[in-house]
Amino acid sequence: MDRRDLLKSIAILTGGTLIGADALLSSFTYPDKKVIGILSPNQISLINELGETILPGTAKSQGAKAANVGALMNTIISDCYTKEQQATIVESLKKINVDIQKDIKKPFLNASQLERHQFLTALDQQAYDYQKEKQIKDKDGKKSNDQYMPLPNHYFIGLKQLILWAYFNSEIGATEALRFVSVPTRFDGCVPYHKGDRSWY
Repeated sequence: MDRRDLLKSIAILTGGTLIGADALLSSFTYPDKKVIGILSPNQISLINELGETILPGTAKSQGAKAANVGALMNTIISDCYTKEQQATIVESLKKINVDIQKDIKKPFLNASQLERHQFLTALDQQAYDYQKEKQIKDKDGKKSNDQYMPLPNHYFIGLKQLILWAYFNSEIGATEALRFVSVPTRFDGCVPYHKGDRSWY
């Protein structure tokens, strides 16, 4: 699976278009430039903990925190995203803490592992339901009005997509969670699959 296919599959799985997908498909404009990034250390930690809740470490592969998805996302967001896209991600991180504090009266980083899991499970379902309703409303809106502007995606969609992208494109994600061949040889279009086998990078 190449990067473009991975982005498409992530979008299908999470029900929305990945923010900045076109930028991720191209190389950085200034690869040698030292970038500090727009995210604070606290925001990077928040992303790592969000990622670890979504993609925890197992006996077979390390999780999103070990892969430091927050640092990779900081580089991607800072180097490849427009100001508007950057603002969307930053606002989404703020909403995470606003929403969880409504439920358990504490920020995400102070929540227990169980509280984080329960919160994100409910939020993911909320985002899924919202996207289904948005799909219907957008379809009806386009039928009745050519100038109709589609509704925005649920804020968790973009965050989750980027966390998944960052993890599976990290060394840990690509080589431990997925099967990676650094120097592929011949193409084999029919590889036997057994239940539980890892997907190819």
